[in-house]
Amino acid sequence: MEAGSTGAFSSNGMYVPENARVAAQRLLAADPDADDAAIMALAGDMTVVTRARGEALCEQGDPSDALFILVSGRAIAVYRDPATGEGRIVGQIAHGEPIGEMGILTGEPRSTGVICWRDARLLRLDRPAFLRLALLSGRER
Repeated sequence: MEAGSTGAFSSNGMYVPENARVAAQRLLAADPDADDAAIMALAGDMTVVTRARGEALCEQGDPSDALFILVSGRAIAVYRDPATGEGRIVGQIAHGEPIGEMGILTGEPRSTGVICWRDARLLRLDRPAFLRLALLSGRER
């Protein structure tokens, strides 16, 4: 647990940071049956990742093995032309925005690389946890 962080303990006794609970709540917003237990379970599946300014979060062509949510800092999406290797910025990523949502849905490799423009803190939800969420959300109740 980080100094000055806030959060709560899940039903299994695991500490869940507040920003993970908020991110999980947003991801489950479309599910009318999502209760506090579902939110805390999803938040418990998230891990905190940090990157320094200038450090890559992922490279173009990497497997889409996780969804990230930027908690603090800033990042840029960079597309590299396969023929020339020349890179160009194709997007800026701000606080609260997801990274890798399309790739995690399709299973396709990452279409761009992501570089942290400032020191960054992110939440990572791996593909198996995301797919469990998708299956639960799509299930008839």
